[in-house]
Amino acid sequence: PRWCALTPARGNRRATTITHRIATRNSAVDGIKVVDIAHAIELALAPVFLLSGIWVFLGVLASRLARIVDRARNMEKELRVPEARDADRIRSQLQALSQRARYINIAITLGTVAALLVAIVIALLFSSTFIPLNLAPPLALLFVLAMCALVAAFVSFHDEVRVALAVLRIGDAQLRTTRSITRESSR
Repeated sequence: PRWCALTPARGNRRATTITHRIATRNSAVDGIKVVDIAHAIELALAPVFLLSGIWVFLGVLASRLARIVDRARNMEKELRVPEARDADRIRSQLQALSQRARYINIAITLGTVAALLVAIVIALLFSSTFIPLNLAPPLALLFVLAMCALVAAFVSFHDEVRVALAVLRIGDAQLRTTRSITRESSR
């Protein structure tokens, strides 16, 4: 009918060509149904929860790093005072804080790498609905790499906690606790 915008008038070759282009352009997307997109969203949503967990972990690491930096700054101020008591103890604690900061920095870096890899997995999972390629091998590799980075971040966090416990001062038991923890961590 004449009132339909996509139906060209008879004999109008230009309108027929435009209609053909529109129909051809839509044919690539015509095979995708709403159910397919909903399924892609479902598949991509599960790693989003993993990603939010990683961000919470990174938040914990960032707050621990901030506390380490604040504590180190306060100890450095104590050390600058000419009549500083226990200068050797403060220096050893600053050394331990430096080591803790290194472990936290490693954990933050690895956690961020894991988050980026998971984000790429999410993007590929969703886009695999539209791209007619077999993305299973790269998806599996990226996910395994993300989990390896996350495990390494947890190990670095564990090491930081061990160093923090090794220099913990609690009354008279501090000396015995420090020695026993140091022996256990060196094994």
